[in-house]
Amino acid sequence: KDDTFHVAYAFRTHEAYELELPKYDIQSAKKLHYRQWEITENVGQAQADNNVDLLKERDELLSQNMQLTVKIENLKIKAETNELMILENNETIEILKKKIAMLKQREI
Repeated sequence: KDDTFHVAYAFRTHEAYELELPKYDIQSAKKLHYRQWEITENVGQAQADNNVDLLKERDELLSQNMQLTVKIENLKIKAETNELMILENNETIEILKKKIAMLKQREI
């Protein structure tokens, strides 16, 4: 609004969003108190009255992000390994099918 970014609602989890958002509408959003978003030099600096809690939450989110990044990398490696195993198995199956076909022709 007026070249300013405003946040109407923020939810900690997607489940909270799904549960709470239906309770709100445009009229209730208009009644809320808004503050202009401020970006500071130190992005980690909290923009609220309770800096300690916000910084703690930020640190927890950063930690979760790092853990998820590691999990994603591990899953990528497993997926690549699994795809390689599938390709190798498919090659083995094709070789066995050819051998079976060859043996069947010998029987005739």
